[in-house]
Formats: sequence, structure tokens, C-alpha cells
Amino acid sequence: MRLKGTVLFILALSLIALFVAVVLFTLFSGASLWLYAIIYFVLIFLWYKPVLVFYHSFRAGHMLKQGDLEGVSLSYQHIARLKRNEGYGDYAQGLAYYYQRDWHKAKAAFERALERGIKTQKKTMEPLTRMALMAVNMQLGKKREAMQWMNEIEEQMNTGNHLSSKLLALFYTLKGEWLYHQGQQGESEKAFELAHAHDADLIGEEAYYYAKLLVELGKEAQAKRVLKRLLDPQNKWEFLRVDRKQAEKLLQTIG
Repeated sequence: MRLKGTVLFILALSLIALFVAVVLFTLFSGASLWLYAIIYFVLIFLWYKPVLVFYHSFRAGHMLKQGDLEGVSLSYQHIARLKRNEGYGDYAQGLAYYYQRDWHKAKAAFERALERGIKTQKKTMEPLTRMALMAVNMQLGKKREAMQWMNEIEEQMNTGNHLSSKLLALFYTLKGEWLYHQGQQGESEKAFELAHAHDADLIGEEAYYYAKLLVELGKEAQAKRVLKRLLDPQNKWEFLRVDRKQAEKLLQTIG
């Protein structure tokens, strides 16, 4: 309720600021009150969807920290309806399925998002959707398809599609996981190291495979640090593709 109140307060302030701006424009331009009313309602019509998308995105992040996966999924379903006219809506629906652990439906929704085209934050969302497809295909055991999405991302990076540090960190973490499953320990370690070089604060369930790799390489002290950070209650990380008990057991094995 506190979160909803805060967002509604911000929304109210935005509408008041918009109202004041339009009134001032009308007064100084000498325009009629009818013009003022038309401009105001047109701007509200243009703004209300982005504001609601922001609210549900913010709410999804809040629910995730609370461990409410049903709430997270519901928020993304709301975004999917608001953005149903473009691929971003399919991406949001894919996330709704992802947090329900419905990997097949998530895969189909993410693929549909790319087919239809993502207009909202395209440079960020398209590679992020491809990374989501890497993750769900690995979860479904479709390693060849995961590799195809991985190669497509790298091809775009090589042709000048620059990614942010956080996106690069996520990509190399997923690549490290994929390489680990292929038994390519050396290349997997390089990928995980690249991930942490781009974002030292990155933490996610994929780190479990990094820890397993480090144990296999005889780097147990480093693996222990990775696992402790992964299992730290303050991170409030939700384990969706990896069983938390596996990480806890690995940490106990290391001692």
C-alpha cells in the first residue's frame, strides 16, 4: 500500500505540473480556454500509458524483492495489456510466464516479441529479449537454440551495437553458463570473469554455475565467496532456474 501511495503521489504531482504548464502557456499565448482544455486532455491521453507502465515496472521490482512471484507476474501481465500493440507487450508477457516458471510459454512470447518488433527502448530491450531466450532455451535443454541466440548477440556487438555494462555483464554470465554446460571450463571461466569485470556487483542464480566451475578448477576459496554472496539474504534473489538447495549444498560441501 505504501508503494502504491508513493506512485499515486508522483502521478498526482505530474498531473498538477502538467496543468500549471498548460495554464501558463494559455495565459501567455492568449489562447482560449477551450484550446487549453484540449491540450491538457491530449497530453493526459499521451502520458497515462507510460505512467502506468512505469508504475507496474516499479511494482514488479518491489514484489520481486518481497519474494512475491505471483505479484511480479501480475504486474508484467498488466504491462503486456498496456503494450499489446507492439513487441514490448509480448516481452512483458514472456516475463510473466518466466516468473511462473512456464518456460515453453515464456519462450514463445519472447520469440513473438522479436518477430513483431520492440519499439520501446529498442536498443536495450531487443538484446535483453535475446538473452532471455538464451536462458529459457538452456532451461529447456535446447542448447543449440541457446547458442544461436548467443551468436546473434555477438554478431550484433561486432557490427557496432554497443551494450551497457550491465547488459554485457548479464550476457557474459549467461555465456559462461552455456560454456560450462558444454564442458568448456577455460572459456567458461573467461566469460564469467568478463561479466564481473563489466559489473562487479552482478549477482544472479547463474553464479551457481560459476561457483561449481571454480570448485572443479580447485579454486574453492573463490567459489565460497561467490556462493556466500549468492545466498546472502540481503540480496533477496529469487531462484527460478536453479534450486537454492543446490547452492546451499555446494557451499556446505566446500566447508
